[in-house]
Parts: sequence; structure tokens; C-alpha cells
Amino acid sequence: MKKLLYLSMLAIIALFSSCDDLATEDISRITEYAVITPEGGDIVYVEKGSSYTPAATSSGGEEVRIKNDVDVDQPSIYSVVFTATNADGFDASKIQTVVVYEEDDVLAGVYDAIRVGKNGGLVLIYSNGDGTYSCTDLIGAYYEYGKGYGSRYSSPSSKMEITGSVITSDPGAATPWGPWGISNGVKTGDVLTWRVELIGDGFGFNVQLTKKSI
Repeated sequence: MKKLLYLSMLAIIALFSSCDDLATEDISRITEYAVITPEGGDIVYVEKGSSYTPAATSSGGEEVRIKNDVDVDQPSIYSVVFTATNADGFDASKIQTVVVYEEDDVLAGVYDAIRVGKNGGLVLIYSNGDGTYSCTDLIGAYYEYGKGYGSRYSSPSSKMEITGSVITSDPGAATPWGPWGISNGVKTGDVLTWRVELIGDGFGFNVQLTKKSI
């Protein structure tokens, strides 16, 4: 009787084990996400008025979907998003930074900007067509890119002027702390320097922009 009971228990265990094997059959524990490679690299420079056509390949041959809002007639720093879905239904994405710029011998161009003694990011200066310029961030992209806070923490100005080597600007747009103004702006070759201050607060720091050769 004990032997019969023991054999019955073994049969039940084998049955449940077999069901478990069937339940997990053909289920993959590992999925390989698509690796997306944008044409032209992670950052692309496009001169104002020229053309830009987004394209990318995917490691598994998946279809690549594109979200593109680049306006080649408007200098700015754009993000183009590429997305691909693998065979298991999982999405992967990749961002390509597209810098639409213009350049002249006065102020217009692409600059590596920093808060002096710290870091920063890309800043664009471009012509308004009336002798004045726009600057995408008076504070040297320190908070937007250097600290990684995002575009709400940039302070663009729509009116910057230069007389001789002296740079002046209208206050920049308000960040969450308020607007920023500049003083002591000077152009020395391809290097621009000024001091920024949070208007009404007094906090400030020195900024340096060095024009890139594109």
C-alpha cells in the first residue's frame, strides 16, 4: 500500500512538472532591443537655408519611425527622435541633435559656452536682419545643459548688439528664478565674455563663449 501511494505521488509530481514545462514553452526570457544609428551621427550641424533629411538604421532591420520638427530656416537647437520596435514589441529610441545655424564675421555662429570655472553647452547667436542679434542663452547653457535642468532654465535674448568690441543685450527670458541681464560684454576675436546677473537678486557669474569652427 505504501509503495502504491509513493508511486502515485511520483506520478502527480511528474504531471505538474510536465504542465509547467508546457506553460513556459517558447517564452523568451531575453529580448534584444533595437540599436538605432542616426545618419550623420548624434549631432548634426545644418546651415540656415540648406537641407536636412532625417534618416536612421536599426540593428535588427526594424522600421524606424521619425519625429522631426526641424525648421532649416530658423536657427535653433532641435531634437529629432527615432523609434523602432523589436520582434517582441519593445520600443527603443534615439535622439539626434540638429543645430540649425548661421554665421557671420560679427557675432552670428555656434559657440561652446561655459559658466567660467564650470561647464555649459552649445549657444547660438544669429542675426535678426536689422543689425541686432538673438542669443539662445545668455547664461551660457549652464543650467540647461551643464546642470541638465532643461530648456526652462535657459535665458534667451531676442536683442543683442555690438558696438566696436562692446556687447550689450536686452534682458533674457525669465527662468524659474526670474530674468537675467548681462554687463561687461566684450568680443575678443572669436571669444565673447560677459557677466550675467539674476535681475533683482544680485546673484551672478561670468560667462565665456568660444565660436566653433563648423
